[in-house]
Amino acid sequence: MYNRMLEHSIEGIFTFSCAGRKTFLQEDIVKEVEQVGKIAPNVGFFSYSEFFGTNVCHTAMLNFSMVNLCLSESDT
Repeated sequence: MYNRMLEHSIEGIFTFSCAGRKTFLQEDIVKEVEQVGKIAPNVGFFSYSEFFGTNVCHTAMLNFSMVNLCLSESDT
């Protein structure tokens, strides 16, 4: 994930991570968040009950997920 993010001119990142990841990784969660922060300024939070769904498949609960929404005004 980190290397793919470096391929783009990212100007800001919103990070949404499962609270279960924080519990499981404990102090190592800081390393994960710091890596994202090296790419661009970031802000985010830990949450419970992440879910995903589309009009093609039913809504499903996700576990231990982390989403990084990368923002840029550049064309690349």
